[in-house]
Amino acid sequence: MSTQLNISRQNYVFAFPGQGSDPCGALAELYQHVPEVRHRIDTLLAIIEREAAQYEPELKPGLVTHVLLTREHSLPLPSGVAQLAVYGAAAVLNQLLEDAGVRPTLILAQSFGEIAARVCGGVLDIAQGVRAVCALNDAYRTEEGRGTMLLINLSEQATQALLDRFPASNLVLGSVNAPAQCIISGETADLEHLLAHHDDSVHPLRTVAIAYASHFPKHQEVARRLLENLQPLTPKPFNIPIYSTVLGRCYEPTDDLHEMFTRGVTQPTNLPHTLAQLPTDEHTVFIDLGVNSGMSVCIRKSLPPAQTYAPLAAPIETLRHLLLKAPTEQGAVAALRELANGPVDAQTHAQMARIFSDPQLHPRANQSFHDGHRQTYQRLQHLMRQLPEGIHAFKQPQLLMAVASHAAINDPSLFMGCVIQQGLCIGTLLAFEQDHPHAATWRRELEAGETLGVYALTEIGRSNSHMGACVEATFDADTRSFVLNTPNRAALKFANVGINNLNKVGVVFAQVTVQGQQCGVFAFVLPLSDAQGPRPGISMSSPAEIRAVPLDYGLASFDNVRLPFDAWLRDGASISASNQFHDPLGSTDRRLIRSLFAPKNVWAMVGVGLSSVMLACSTLALTHANRRTTQARIGNGTSLLAFRTQRRALFGCLATAYVMKCFANDSARLWIEGTASQASLQNTGTGDVTWTPWAAISQTLALTKALCAPAAEALATECRLRCGVAGALNLNRFADYEGMAKIYQDAGGNNRMILLDAAKVLIGQPLSEPTPPDPQGKLDDAEYWLAMAHTLEYRLLKQVADHVAQHRGEGEDDMQIWNSQLMIVARAGEAYAHRLAIESAVRAGDSLAQGLAKELGSALCSLYVLEYLNKHAAWFISEGIMDIARYRALEERLDALSDLLTTHVDLLIEAFGDGQATRAAITHSDDYPAALADKLQWAVG
Repeated sequence: MSTQLNISRQNYVFAFPGQGSDPCGALAELYQHVPEVRHRIDTLLAIIEREAAQYEPELKPGLVTHVLLTREHSLPLPSGVAQLAVYGAAAVLNQLLEDAGVRPTLILAQSFGEIAARVCGGVLDIAQGVRAVCALNDAYRTEEGRGTMLLINLSEQATQALLDRFPASNLVLGSVNAPAQCIISGETADLEHLLAHHDDSVHPLRTVAIAYASHFPKHQEVARRLLENLQPLTPKPFNIPIYSTVLGRCYEPTDDLHEMFTRGVTQPTNLPHTLAQLPTDEHTVFIDLGVNSGMSVCIRKSLPPAQTYAPLAAPIETLRHLLLKAPTEQGAVAALRELANGPVDAQTHAQMARIFSDPQLHPRANQSFHDGHRQTYQRLQHLMRQLPEGIHAFKQPQLLMAVASHAAINDPSLFMGCVIQQGLCIGTLLAFEQDHPHAATWRRELEAGETLGVYALTEIGRSNSHMGACVEATFDADTRSFVLNTPNRAALKFANVGINNLNKVGVVFAQVTVQGQQCGVFAFVLPLSDAQGPRPGISMSSPAEIRAVPLDYGLASFDNVRLPFDAWLRDGASISASNQFHDPLGSTDRRLIRSLFAPKNVWAMVGVGLSSVMLACSTLALTHANRRTTQARIGNGTSLLAFRTQRRALFGCLATAYVMKCFANDSARLWIEGTASQASLQNTGTGDVTWTPWAAISQTLALTKALCAPAAEALATECRLRCGVAGALNLNRFADYEGMAKIYQDAGGNNRMILLDAAKVLIGQPLSEPTPPDPQGKLDDAEYWLAMAHTLEYRLLKQVADHVAQHRGEGEDDMQIWNSQLMIVARAGEAYAHRLAIESAVRAGDSLAQGLAKELGSALCSLYVLEYLNKHAAWFISEGIMDIARYRALEERLDALSDLLTTHVDLLIEAFGDGQATRAAITHSDDYPAALADKLQWAVG
């Protein structure tokens, strides 16, 4: 079928047809109805006229322009004019599309169309393209009138069978245009003989408007002259792949482009065969740059159900919108998408999108939990083998962030596998392998997918178990080895060990004991299981299912497992020959912070992954709401987005996703900058370790995870509920994403504990009172937002700080002092995290150029902040920071912002959506019922 362009979510193939179509008036309607591009058309046609005049001295000045802009002419035109006009139409249209930001990823060229295709691909400029057309015209000059071509609607085999009935003629199959359309080429007398003896009643023959036989083997001399004529032109390397229907393949950098072009003089073309070589998918749209839609028709016949668009044959309004309105919208889409991509460039995202489009990485439906766990590991190993080399050893750390974004959307279970394999296990080994002879080998096996990583930190029996492991690694002075032991069931490790007959290697945290002295928590690396099951002395339970995100979490126990000295990831610590332990960090708390270095990788990955999932959920729900209409008696037939409840809820979700994405991207940049120094002992934190070590490790990264996880869970739940029964279906992914967010409320550190620790650290530091907000400040002013957020944070922290100072002076113990304030401490930590997120969003918005993207980014940030202020309005009013009139103005402004965003819903879905990657049926905006039905198996009675 024919299609209209859906800017920025499609891959474009520019298709350049050969000659034979009537170019008269091809640009007339465009010139008349889109006056904004007239000057550009005039400029381009002037270049074509000027160059043609030098090489076609008998050409009447302005004739090519007159042919293209009026309908006063008809074929046949003077020699060479039709070719120049067909080329001119394609060259002008290509340049206008490029000006509008519509650029191809591939180019398809048929016969004569290769000249304009080379201009499009950067091989020639427009003037050189004219010279190439004139070189072709000159080479064929002596053949004009001596032959032509005939079109017939038969298959390649049937057409050849027809020609075989006339063996005495020199007729050849010149082109295969479609499965049932071919071109016959030959000299005039032979063609006339065929016409006289062919029965036209079934498959008529139609003359093609070409004054000579092309793709005709006898024209060796024409090919020689053409090659000679082309030599003065110096082609540049093409910057877009060009597929030739003569070659039946893509041009290679080593090809002689001039010689290759001359092959079309004597050799046939085959469009269906060439189309089969193109790497196309459901997002591919062929843009036909011919003067009619002839090539589009052949493409759809050859490659059903290809999407095509012929700008010069489609309604002019479509092209007008594309050339005028589309650049503004596309610029906004591109700017917002670049903002969302953060530290990962578009090329890397595209590379990851291709990797994750592999069906082998997609989960299978209707599996048992056990089979699902096993398949998750198979997919993880497959993924590790597909990842680019630069990701290994974090040589290009942005690649890990790209993996996090795409894996999270693809499948939460696979994402969690990536987090454990790459963020935790590889990350730990990479940080501590400097003085360890075998750690790098273990790491490379994990990177290659040869082994699977297990990160065994958490112990099942006590809360805050990461603060002090009970699993013991006792140093045996006689053998200079360690004995790893689980002293009781409370010390059972909780990790991904439920599938216990795979090659798994564990990074296991244990309390090192030397000569009866506890020396701190260190990591050990050891094989846990292989195809035969757990290794000697190791016990691994069946999976203790977590339905929210299926991964084989279970329990592991170590029964006096003997470990070689080199299993200890000692990281600068040592045990002397006289069995004296030494740790350069000097304290067990600093050692704990250092040993738990790798969770920083997790927080960065989880922030990026969850924020990507939030954008996916929001745009999926908006896509569904945007196409749905109500059957209610009020507003019957109205789009659901016309209803304020739906509008406020879903754009509120998108605003949250936008701000969290800005925050996560800033945190990812912070993580990327820190990867170069990750192995340095000097960078180990020195902060207080109270409830958790997380704030001392990296407060900002930990807070990113702590803020994104609850936001993502609430957002996914809201989107699911707003989509009705469609939201409840697992096929539409909301439940998957909701479960993933739920897991990260605790995984990677309990979020409430992270907030408590962050606030306690701040309370222990001098507090600076921020500038109070202007009571009459503009609601959409970033300065007002930040003043309000900072004031909320400061006053909560100050309230607790004053309480602690007073009660410590009265001699109360810390448990009494802090316990009475923990709810406020948690609110203060949350307020601090929200303030950081808002600052990230404001910075991101400031980076946008003035225009539509900046307006929409500001509206999303404003919607998020005003909802945040609305949520805390009672506190602001009680503190005298907000009056009743301003509180009521919040509602009005929130409505206005959601109304504004509704007018740009399609653009926002384009900018932030990734529906194809989700594989959700709900992403199909045209026909959701059909898309859903196609994903199900049917029994027919």
